[in-house]
Amino acid sequence: MMEILYLNTTGNTRTTLAEPLDMDHYQCTVVEMSGKTSTRNVPKEMYLCSDIVGDVFVHDMKLPMLRRIRINSQGKVMNVIHIPIWIPIRRQTLSKIRLYICNEEGNILSFSQKGLSYTLLLKPWHR
Repeated sequence: MMEILYLNTTGNTRTTLAEPLDMDHYQCTVVEMSGKTSTRNVPKEMYLCSDIVGDVFVHDMKLPMLRRIRINSQGKVMNVIHIPIWIPIRRQTLSKIRLYICNEEGNILSFSQKGLSYTLLLKPWHR
């Protein structure tokens, strides 16, 4: 069974799900991103991270990255996701999700106003 979660973050957000999900052998992908940052010095790339996935190397550091975010000079998210990248979920039960956005140095960024919106798909992982 596929689960669809619509999530928002202002840079560092914890979301509690209405009901815990049994996620044994599941994987996830980000299929849509939208929004505009309001930070003054907008980096060209940022990274959407979450505590539900394992670490991967991003440059010379490890981050639990869901997706790279490309930003234009006005702070608008530039990602159009044509091919989903499925990432194994490392928890068996999911009741809370932490989403946060890091810059290239691994520092957590925060945004005011609406922040960024994401659509996250979760599906069984058939080995």
